[in-house]
Amino acid sequence: MTEASNPTPPPAPPAAAAQVARRVGGAFDPATRRQTVIVAAILAALFFGTQVLDEALPAAASPGEIATAAGDAVPIGDGWQITPLDGWVASTHDSGSGIRLEQGVVVVDLFPEPSNSASELAQDYLDQALKANATQLTASDIETATEPGGPAVRFSYQGIFQEADGAIEGEVTSIVAGGHGVVADAWSSQGDLGSALGEIHQMLESIEAAR
Repeated sequence: MTEASNPTPPPAPPAAAAQVARRVGGAFDPATRRQTVIVAAILAALFFGTQVLDEALPAAASPGEIATAAGDAVPIGDGWQITPLDGWVASTHDSGSGIRLEQGVVVVDLFPEPSNSASELAQDYLDQALKANATQLTASDIETATEPGGPAVRFSYQGIFQEADGAIEGEVTSIVAGGHGVVADAWSSQGDLGSALGEIHQMLESIEAAR
């Protein structure tokens, strides 16, 4: 990132973030909402590959909302599905691989990823996505979680990210079964996530392989 010659404006964003900002445009009026969408897309790109940047951002700018009735399961990709609770809006990424659940300012991004180990999948996400893009980050230990969909682990984090105005808090859960995995990153601005964790955990318990 290059420092601007005039000390008044903020530093110029990296190329990836600039591309994201152009794609997102004015889709969300609150500035902080745009910034957290940018952060999520960059994290996904770092972990899942740069093509995800092109896949996830158009979905954020013009959400491909999935029409669901109460109790309907929504495909995540690679044979996985989740059942959103009432009040949560599901949208697809352009590739059809991975979905986003939203309720107010709380977001749950879910991506399928081949893996034989829930712990390794969670550690990779922590190292390659979160730590790689945070200026400050604290994370809890990765601990075993109980999920019906398969062996699972979970950790929480708080961090300052390059494109966010303020701290982000999140909770990451990874689930694997038969060589297939899902990473679920539930996140929001600091202080907004805790009240939604009960419903988030309930939805994560509904994840299953639809094969």
